[in-house]
Amino acid sequence: MVPTYLSPAPPGPVRHRIVRLADWHFLPRDLFAADIRDQADEPVPDAEIDRLYAAFLSEVEAIQVEQKGILRCLIEHHGLRNVFQEGLSRRDMPVYRAKLSVLRKLEADMAGLRDEHAEVARALSGMKAASQEGTADYRELAKVEREIEDVLQTLEIGVENGPASARPANCT
Repeated sequence: MVPTYLSPAPPGPVRHRIVRLADWHFLPRDLFAADIRDQADEPVPDAEIDRLYAAFLSEVEAIQVEQKGILRCLIEHHGLRNVFQEGLSRRDMPVYRAKLSVLRKLEADMAGLRDEHAEVARALSGMKAASQEGTADYRELAKVEREIEDVLQTLEIGVENGPASARPANCT
């Protein structure tokens, strides 16, 4: 979890409580790779970038799952009724609602992209079975597969990091 810092409550009855959940910033793979390579003393191969990026995405997801659990606990056991997003005001609500609409559409469109990814993966598997791994066509198709994976990962994290009500709450 992202480290948090707590301040003790002042003496007397508590009327309001502020809980701030910090989050990690999502980075698309290309920016993540650039950051890793900038910090490295030696060249970092794409396979290592892929491994590190997958670990990064897993950590981001784990933090988000933990934050959902914290919020559910606060709702169910401590009477949390309001959640505010830092920087969001009434004036920003039209933009917020527009983002919700876009995120909902992206989530629906991701199913088609997953189907395309599966089709490309099957084609690569067939080419591999036919010993065509060294061909330009195989390399190009592998590049397309990585690009689809990057887009899917970006969309999945974008949907997760979008406005809280973009996904229906499951408080069971």
